Amino acid sequence: MAVPASSTPADGPTQAGEKRPIRELVQQRSMLLILIAACSTARTAFEAADNAVDKELLHDLVTMIDRSEQELEKINNQIATA
Repeated sequence: MAVPASSTPADGPTQAGEKRPIRELVQQRSMLLILIAACSTARTAFEAADNAVDKELLHDLVTMIDRSEQELEKINNQIATA
């Protein structure tokens, strides 16, 4: 998933120590939840297919879900402390 040049990682400030606005964090959390749900649904379909060609894609989906869940945890922590 490409990240726009204007965005920052969940654990980083926007500029010179500024924290990101809560609305931006909530929006990013919403997008991550959609991404996790979509990838989880796709993973379920590929697991059911049990096709050798799909093994690499399945691995990529699992990696995407894991990374997204880690980012979601960071954003949830930022929202909780905002």
